[in-house]
Amino acid sequence: MENIIRQENNEILLVDSDEYYLTVMSEFIAKRPNAPWRVRTVNTGAKGWEDIFLSGIGKKFVAVSESSYETVKDKLEGGLTVILNETGKLVIKEYENIDKFMAAEEVYKALVNSYTVMICGDTHKSCLNEGVLIGVFSPDNLNTRDLFARMVARRLSKDYRTLFITTEVFGGIESNEEWGLKDLGDLMFFVNDEDDKFNLWLETIVCKEQGLYYIPPLKAGFNVPFYTEKEWLRLIELIKNAGYERIVFDLSIGVCGLMEILKKCNKILTVTARGKNSEARYMQFAELVSFDEAKDVLGHSIRCFLPERMALCRKEEMWITGEFADIICDAADRLEVETK
Repeated sequence: MENIIRQENNEILLVDSDEYYLTVMSEFIAKRPNAPWRVRTVNTGAKGWEDIFLSGIGKKFVAVSESSYETVKDKLEGGLTVILNETGKLVIKEYENIDKFMAAEEVYKALVNSYTVMICGDTHKSCLNEGVLIGVFSPDNLNTRDLFARMVARRLSKDYRTLFITTEVFGGIESNEEWGLKDLGDLMFFVNDEDDKFNLWLETIVCKEQGLYYIPPLKAGFNVPFYTEKEWLRLIELIKNAGYERIVFDLSIGVCGLMEILKKCNKILTVTARGKNSEARYMQFAELVSFDEAKDVLGHSIRCFLPERMALCRKEEMWITGEFADIICDAADRLEVETK
């Protein structure tokens, strides 16, 4: 596929009336060492733009801003065209929409993703977009499970575009600044919308921390049991096709339809402490799985033992060095091997 998208005569035509945006975005793409196209810009607010546009249209890949679409729509030849969405609403439905105001790197990734899908067809799209869903669950209901899940997700984010979701309140994200953000509850409100509209909402909610993408956790934990199994499964369906390579989903016992969610996971990190009580709870969970005809859940599970002091420690700085860090790296390495 790389040979297909990196042909020397491939061009992307950036069309907008904002000269500053065109300059910044074109320079960013031009500096990418493996960019699949050369860049040409068309400022629809400048004199003579029609000649530049028509000379570059051909069979090129065209990314046109929402505000410039009406100006050029009669000159578009369809095919390899995407819309740089500016309003957050799906107004132009004829073409795929990409959020124009994401970080330049994310716009670039979305453009490459769309272009690759267009030239390789729908069969490749499902392969390209399908993310690996990693569930994190604790039969013990350890209060550090969420922190463990986030640290594993951060480790994976070094190699993959990774999204972290938690059903816990704050999920180890302790900053008071998070109170002002939209959270998982806002996203759940849109799970029944059209796929494209959901993706636009997702982009307005997702945050980034040290290379890890995350959905800000619920501010009110008592809402978790009110979301139905159908809503959780729909969320998983949408998230797996949202362009993330790895999705780490931290699951609490109170989630409705937990067993069905675990069945949808490609891999499951089953987190327990050491000791007789923890072992008894794990065996109880294994028995429940067998009764529920969900043996694949155990087959896809990687059991992670946390030392007692790790199972009780919520100081993040303790999780990045020494024994704690070794356990995180081991879990991430096993995922790397078993999800290839």
